[in-house]
Amino acid sequence: MENTSKVKNIFVILNSSTNKIGMSGSDKIYIKLGEELLKNGVKYHFLTNPDGFKMISNSSSKKFDFKLINKISTDSRHFFKGYFLRIIFSYKILFFKIPKNSVLIASSDFLTDTIPLFILFLKYGRQNLYFTSMFLRKELSRTSNISDLIYKLSQKITIYITKICKFRIFTNKIDVNYLRNRGIKGSMVKVLPGGVDNINLIPNKKYDACFIGRIHPQKGIPVLLKIWKKFIQKNPQAILAFICSGNKEEVVNLKNQIKKLGLQSNIKFFGFLDNQDKLQVLANSKMFLFPSSYESFGITVLEALSLKIPVVSFDLDAVKINFKEGVLISKNEKEFLTNIEKLNSDSGLRDSLGNLGYKVSLTFTWKKIATQFLNDLV
Repeated sequence: MENTSKVKNIFVILNSSTNKIGMSGSDKIYIKLGEELLKNGVKYHFLTNPDGFKMISNSSSKKFDFKLINKISTDSRHFFKGYFLRIIFSYKILFFKIPKNSVLIASSDFLTDTIPLFILFLKYGRQNLYFTSMFLRKELSRTSNISDLIYKLSQKITIYITKICKFRIFTNKIDVNYLRNRGIKGSMVKVLPGGVDNINLIPNKKYDACFIGRIHPQKGIPVLLKIWKKFIQKNPQAILAFICSGNKEEVVNLKNQIKKLGLQSNIKFFGFLDNQDKLQVLANSKMFLFPSSYESFGITVLEALSLKIPVVSFDLDAVKINFKEGVLISKNEKEFLTNIEKLNSDSGLRDSLGNLGYKVSLTFTWKKIATQFLNDLV
């Protein structure tokens, strides 16, 4: 990838991270894009907080430029306090010097990212190019809690700021029309998918299936455990590789749930793994289980497909739109279980779906995503 654009400096505001282990899909996208763009002479800067600095430093060996917007570290238990303090102290970004003709990007639609971007716009005006981001939109329901309400409000404010300031916005394929229907011009909406590295791993199929995800209701862990409980009734020796991230309390509660269901012997609990350690476990599995109730893309699905691992998923728009092959779609829990059983008993089907999925993954390399990203900046 050759940088033929005029873009020399990109500043990514990543100010919503907590000290919880793991990262969001949008965090990963902007970190991996930075790794690619640094190779091609683009100066890539993160405007962040101590938690963001730690997360980026632990997940990437590249030497990014960092500037701390604040010194506020927070965890999921004190998220709201940290969230509002980070918004309040966003004014400190006024003291940062941003070169002319830079690209400034809010990495999420949380106000902790959008408000600092807005402040920089008030300071520098049109001499720079501005982008907001929205990678996850979920409608409110009866089960929505206070965090869902705050998140929804953040999205509305972010969309409003994007409209009045005429910012461009990065999003996923499934939310393009959602944004256009809310008054953002089509030319201002850019699709930014996740990507994957091409790596060669030697597989050792010692796990019957694999799960990767945060400990969060959206990720469908209780449903997965229920389904796996039924699966092992006919397959008592089956092992599910379980890779997850969460705070200590969440991990303890999950382990207690696994014990209560009597699944200790049928789940290999890894906790948090990243990069090649995670991918090696995935490569060692017959299939990847994706029980999420909502996703905007599904980077872990893409990682599985890149390793020729077939996927079982629920009927999600993001999966059907982005990954045309390599995935068995399940309308309900019963069908999800049936699809696991199909793949478990048919190695030919696993190989066929794996090969088809691999071809899909080749269109999502980080190099290709970074090239398109640069093209969208001009």
